[in-house]
Amino acid sequence: MYRNLLLTVSLAWSLTGCFSTVKSSQKIDQATLQNLQVFDYSDWQGLLKAHVDDKGRVNYEALKKNRVPLDRFVALIGAIGPKSRPDLFKSESDKLAYYINAYNAFTMFNVINRLPKMKSVNDDIKSFFYFTEFLMDGGKISLYNLENKLIRKEFSEPRIHFALNCASVGCPQLPAEAFLPETLETQLARETAKFLKESRNVTVEDGAIVLSKIFEWYKVDFPPSPVAWIQAKDAELKLPANLPVKHRPYDWGLNRQ
Repeated sequence: MYRNLLLTVSLAWSLTGCFSTVKSSQKIDQATLQNLQVFDYSDWQGLLKAHVDDKGRVNYEALKKNRVPLDRFVALIGAIGPKSRPDLFKSESDKLAYYINAYNAFTMFNVINRLPKMKSVNDDIKSFFYFTEFLMDGGKISLYNLENKLIRKEFSEPRIHFALNCASVGCPQLPAEAFLPETLETQLARETAKFLKESRNVTVEDGAIVLSKIFEWYKVDFPPSPVAWIQAKDAELKLPANLPVKHRPYDWGLNRQ
């Protein structure tokens, strides 16, 4: 999850061949893929429960030592998805849950592949979001394009900004469970309510409304304005309409335990 970089920067990097594709060490046999009746989130569900605490912090070191479930889930995402197996993704919830979990899994995969050197997502932010590509649904995609060219483009759902996790302290807290099609609406509502009630994200300080940078970077996703959108979601916050709006500096430090 990151604001737009200048197109000229992206073009310059692409022309110098700076894109790289990272792949899972695991392979899933064709018979297993063909026999799937529903998309399997069990590996992802299990590792989140094992390695994410109640504040959304990840034990990346332990995960790196026991990375097979993550590698297997990343391999599954790489092999199939809504385009290659539409029979498994008949509803919008099926598709959106897949893409949210794919983003969060790729982010986690990206982090453990960069440990122990990586201390902050900001260490090499262009590479992390733009120029590292992952296999997904038979193709390749970066975190930036997955969020902005696919999820935001295909789904009119501003609450995804409270479900997508960029492995940073400034991000929404990562829940210790997968986003599942059958519970997606409840989960999105819960994560939105949680995010809005954290004073680091929404508060009034020194005569100004202070919001998370997410509301600045993705302002267009919160019509008619972020403050009005927030007020409509949680009237208890009582944000004065006449106050100026400021945005809290984003903390790119790893959301590690």
